[in-house]
Amino acid sequence: MNVSVDSLLFDPSALAIHIANVLLESTLQTEESRDEVMSRSAVLFLLQDAPRCAPEEGPRLVLTRRSKNVPQSGDLCCPGGGMENVDRWLAKLVDAPGLMLRHWPHHEKLPSRTRHAVATLVATALREGFEEMGIRPWNVRLLGLLPPQSLRMFRRAIQPVVVSLVGHPHFRPNWEVADIIAIPLRHLLDPSRYARYRLRFEGDHPGNERLHEDFLCFRARQGQVLWGATLRITTLFLEKTFNFTVPSLEGLPIVQGVLDDAYLSGAPRVGGGTRRRS
Repeated sequence: MNVSVDSLLFDPSALAIHIANVLLESTLQTEESRDEVMSRSAVLFLLQDAPRCAPEEGPRLVLTRRSKNVPQSGDLCCPGGGMENVDRWLAKLVDAPGLMLRHWPHHEKLPSRTRHAVATLVATALREGFEEMGIRPWNVRLLGLLPPQSLRMFRRAIQPVVVSLVGHPHFRPNWEVADIIAIPLRHLLDPSRYARYRLRFEGDHPGNERLHEDFLCFRARQGQVLWGATLRITTLFLEKTFNFTVPSLEGLPIVQGVLDDAYLSGAPRVGGGTRRRS
């Protein structure tokens, strides 16, 4: 990277151009197969400028904390979900003259089939962002697509759509969202904020199944941890954009956690929530 991290973090225009350039290759490589695209979930990797009251924070990653009404309750994640039939029609609006895809700096480089696949994935992510957080499509700017990521606990892939918020719109979270959390990118670029998330698996463990496993995590505010697929997406973005080196698990401090069957089902447990840290 020819420019310093600090110069990018505090120059929104330069950062947006840099991200669009970095994500050009992965966006152009978007799977063209209709069946492949329709089988994915799409999420908004949502970037926002520093708040006016704290410009020293720099740009932030905006995440949701999943409510107790849904599976993976308590996890920090990007807003998003599965593709629906309506998204094929919304894709035509995304790619209409003067609208979002046409404002992407490299839109003329997209082959027609890839262009439709990108527009459909963007439409899914935008619809989900509106449903979960009340984000208006005209309040976001497309920066590009990261490579799709496979989910370990679910048989599907998720497609991260990187966008930046225009201004500081008011969020309106729905029943799926317990809270909205913004993490400064400079915090995510600080290796000392990462830890080893030691999850203990509750329930029956026949044979020699492991009772716990360690995962990389990022320690966010108020005891929240960012881990799993959302952390993989985040660190991939940091690697591509800032040449960030992901910390090795070895030597990291340990954060204890508990995972039970209700985590996957969303069934409530006594005391609320489906996962807890101990």
